[in-house]
Amino acid sequence: MENALWLNERELTSVEKISRDASNDGIMSDYNFPGCEIISEIMEAGLKSRDGRGESIGHYMQTLAVYEGAKSITTSIVHSKLDEMLALQNPYSLILGMYLSAKATLAEEITLFVSKENQFIAQMLNMRIRQLEKMGYFTSYPVRFSVNVLAHDQIHYTQDISLLTNYRENLSQARSPYRDMEDVWEKKKHFISNVETFLNISLVIRNGSQWYRSSGKEGNDGSKIFYVEHKGEGFLMEVDMGSTLREMMEKVSKKMDLPHRYVLQIGGDLGGFISHKELDLVIDDASFQQAGLLLGSGVVEVISEEAEAKKTLKNALRNNHKNSCGRCSVCREGIKRLGDLLETENQHENPQNREKISYLGNSIRHSALCGYGKTAINLIVTAAGNHSVDYSVGKE
Repeated sequence: MENALWLNERELTSVEKISRDASNDGIMSDYNFPGCEIISEIMEAGLKSRDGRGESIGHYMQTLAVYEGAKSITTSIVHSKLDEMLALQNPYSLILGMYLSAKATLAEEITLFVSKENQFIAQMLNMRIRQLEKMGYFTSYPVRFSVNVLAHDQIHYTQDISLLTNYRENLSQARSPYRDMEDVWEKKKHFISNVETFLNISLVIRNGSQWYRSSGKEGNDGSKIFYVEHKGEGFLMEVDMGSTLREMMEKVSKKMDLPHRYVLQIGGDLGGFISHKELDLVIDDASFQQAGLLLGSGVVEVISEEAEAKKTLKNALRNNHKNSCGRCSVCREGIKRLGDLLETENQHENPQNREKISYLGNSIRHSALCGYGKTAINLIVTAAGNHSVDYSVGKE
């Protein structure tokens, strides 16, 4: 697959047809797809979540379908360039993917959490949802849509990966990641995934499982979309799953001027560093998890200056410590201690400091009680472990 336009071209076609006639040219048939067949089609496609867990979407759906209590299909568009751009460019596909998920699992509500900074996206989605309701697209399975706009101080986390270890029977049992939303959150089982995953669900139903499986390398199905950024400029880049970071960056180099030496920050504050010398890493869930990186976020920043990389580290540790719930002393005190070690390392480069950072970080990863604590140390541990920051950025 060449680039992310394969989503957008279908999306634009759908918008034109929806605006003309609600039942025109098979668009309505996407929404009327039998609920009993959705899970089998997703299973046949081998679709995995694109939110960092890399688990079978069909298995999640099966588990939720038999649960008899209140349940919600949930996503968030909070401080993620990738989620923002995909939602803006593909609103109907996002709505369709979440609607099909609700239909397959018999969930009675679809919940979207959107940050106040993205209020335009919330308004746009609300408008599209009401438009589809009036045109009868949701008659085959009635469901409630809820778009919740969150102020900055309401957001505990910025990524759904923070819920990683709070899944029991593949359903979220996590505390609410949003302040003042505890009642809304804790009274339901949530089928949580990111925007890209729901777009993939809609594409599988529209085009078929065999079409989806036709892409991907080395036993991996489908593709992964990244938002690649350098010095404030960025764009979407789609690559087949199973490709290497080197193959991706070769495509990136055709669209932007890359420095001779750089590190990639993958996954934001909860992600990790990888140097330009280590780009043979395969883009799949297992390889990324083993390297301490987050595949789900899909945000890749090219950093070419050592001072910038160290500033990124410092800011990430500050934010991650601030977002810690404080209930777990391993995370609460450990992240603060990592910050102290980073300050010492910046002032006096010492191999022993790096060893302490790696040892403490890995101890936190294995001892923290939730997914947030296990990933909040990724950035500094990957920097200390592979020397990406000091020995690859800005030095010949």
